[in-house]
Amino acid sequence: MAVSAVASAVVLVAACDTTSSFTPGEQNWGFINVAARSTSAGEFRTAPFASFFRGAVSSVPNSLSRTDSCFAAGEFVEPVTTFANVTYLDAGASVATTIGGVKTELPRGTTNGVTTYGLTSGTTVGYRPGDSVIVQVPGATGGYPTAEVRGKTAEAFTIQSIAPSLDSALQLRWTPATDGASSLIVSLQYTTSSGTGRAQEIRCSFTDDGVDSIPARQHAAWSAQGNSNRKAVFTRLRTNLIAVPSGAIEFISTFAVPTPLP
Repeated sequence: MAVSAVASAVVLVAACDTTSSFTPGEQNWGFINVAARSTSAGEFRTAPFASFFRGAVSSVPNSLSRTDSCFAAGEFVEPVTTFANVTYLDAGASVATTIGGVKTELPRGTTNGVTTYGLTSGTTVGYRPGDSVIVQVPGATGGYPTAEVRGKTAEAFTIQSIAPSLDSALQLRWTPATDGASSLIVSLQYTTSSGTGRAQEIRCSFTDDGVDSIPARQHAAWSAQGNSNRKAVFTRLRTNLIAVPSGAIEFISTFAVPTPLP
């Protein structure tokens, strides 16, 4: 069965940002996630997380796919960290992530047949958004191959707040990226008058240049009178996908506003 979302940090974008540099199908996949967290004192921290499996994916996050478009994603689904109908692979005793020159080992852990790599629950490491990253995967015989992937963490940014508007576009103004390798993802979440929780979502992807807008017809469901519990989440996405023997490995980094606590 195909896996349509491959990383907990970017489950909201996986369905609309698809890269043409891979062929969907049954093969080995590795994903390393670095998502920003911010303490009440404004310190940035992260908990790198990796998983490796064999399976078929239907799409992967791609920060170079910038279609400047929105679509109704339907029911809002909270991010997940594990997936069904795939075979998780051993990639070695630990995976090393070097962020801004500081090396952190992510030990292997297996629960109910699901093998992942990460820090102890509740543990984070300090870093500066925008730092470079080197990920080294030792590999394992009969499991995931030895691999190394490099990338850059998503930079911090600020964005002007938006409010519902029934007859005009939502104007977006944010701190632009420092290069052309990232994209901005907007998730408009809301509850209809007859629903509970943030049950619906409109998802958008934009060139990360600091200026854009969402036409009234595309955000109308979010802005509709009677809706409640609205939320807008803005995410800067950076990815790097490379080939490995019998598969691929992808580094994924996000910085979200509002920025979650550690």
